[in-house]
This record gives sequence, structure tokens and C-alpha cells, in this order.
Amino acid sequence: MVRLEPGEARNWRSRAPAREDAGDVVGATADYGKAIELAPGDSSLHVDRAIVREQGGDVAGALADYGEAIRLDPKNGHAYANRGITRLAAGDQAQARADFEKALELGGLEADFRKQVEEGLRQAKGE
Repeated sequence: MVRLEPGEARNWRSRAPAREDAGDVVGATADYGKAIELAPGDSSLHVDRAIVREQGGDVAGALADYGEAIRLDPKNGHAYANRGITRLAAGDQAQARADFEKALELGGLEADFRKQVEEGLRQAKGE
């Protein structure tokens, strides 16, 4: 698909998960980067790239992408939730707590993910 229509963000986005599944974090990150270049206002692309960046050990890059996703769409609960998970793993309980609370306030999280966010909030509170 990328070869046929390289100017379409959806094609780069479609290829990235396959690269990620194959263990090619660098390639997946690059594909999401190209998709973002073509569709810079799509906050979900930033969330997707952030997840891959974090898996590759680039916590700062992941946090930057989550921040950009939130800037583009302040009602993106998934961006807040995932940023909270990243912050909690990095030991930043206060900021993780704020992100988890905002994600839960915004709603729209799938039931299993909501439970994960609620558990993260408990951990961030030290419960």
C-alpha cells in the first residue's frame, strides 16, 4: 500500500503495526513519523507512535508525542491514560495521578483499559 500511495497517511499507519509486531520498532516509529508528516493534526497518530517509542525505550519521545496528542485534542482520554502509564513507570506519581484522573474524567475508555487506568491511579496515590 505504501508503494502504491506513499502520500497517504493511512498507508504508513497501516504498515507500522506489522513492523512493530516483527520487532522493528525503529521502522514502526519511522512509519508513524511519516504518517504524522502527512496528517499532522491526527492526535491518534501521536499516541500510536508514543506507544512504539516507549516500547523502544524512548520515554522522552513517548512523553513528547503524548503531549502533542493532548495539545491537538485536549479531550483524548487515551493520550492522558497512556501518558499516565508512562509517567508512573518512570516514577512520576504526581503527574501520573493527574493524567489518570483526567483520562477518567474524560471517559470513553474501553472497560479493560479503564480498569488498568483505575489501578494505575491507585498506585499513583500510593494505595
